[in-house]
Amino acid sequence: MAWGLWFQFWLGLITVITALTVIVVAPIDRDGRLVQLMARWWARNLLRVMRVPLEVRGLEHLTPGQA
Repeated sequence: MAWGLWFQFWLGLITVITALTVIVVAPIDRDGRLVQLMARWWARNLLRVMRVPLEVRGLEHLTPGQA
């Protein structure tokens, strides 16, 4: 029960911070890089709060600058 409340608190806080930042930055950010950065920040912080380990495999096969 306590873990669920703790997670809900952080979920709401991180989401509100990210949403407000994106609302302010989106009209200025024409190519969407800052919005994408905020989306990654939001996702990584939620994974940290949930204590989910994140491991990226195959990153060496990507060409730099390519989506």
